[in-house]
Amino acid sequence: MAATFKVSVRKCVEGKDKVEANARGLRMIMDEPKESDGDNEGMNPVEALLSALGGCQVIGAVGIAREMGFAYEECHIEIEGDFDPDVRPGMKEIRYALHFMTDEPQERVDELAERVAKLCPVALTPEKGVKLVRSTAVKD
Repeated sequence: MAATFKVSVRKCVEGKDKVEANARGLRMIMDEPKESDGDNEGMNPVEALLSALGGCQVIGAVGIAREMGFAYEECHIEIEGDFDPDVRPGMKEIRYALHFMTDEPQERVDELAERVAKLCPVALTPEKGVKLVRSTAVKD
């Protein structure tokens, strides 16, 4: 069944570039680093995007590992992306490595990682070229 996710983001009263995102009563602060004239009180939006991708991959890996009976002590992901606003707006490339501390054979590690890659909705969204639609600009 399809689901609609909703988030609201507002400029914080304090701080130069700081914003607060809210979803389901939970909040996340995003800001720019000091070298970009921010207050460095939260991840910048690009870091938050990469974090959403990593969170989706790790949460997916945990669930799929459970289904597979895959034993591991620890799971984490390292992600990096290339961003050059002078060349191309947006990320040019995102690279990631999914790490497992496990005694499972490499073939099972590869199988798990492949299943995660096929099911992570955050990773599949840019891959599928999902349309971004601005409905309107509202004057309150």
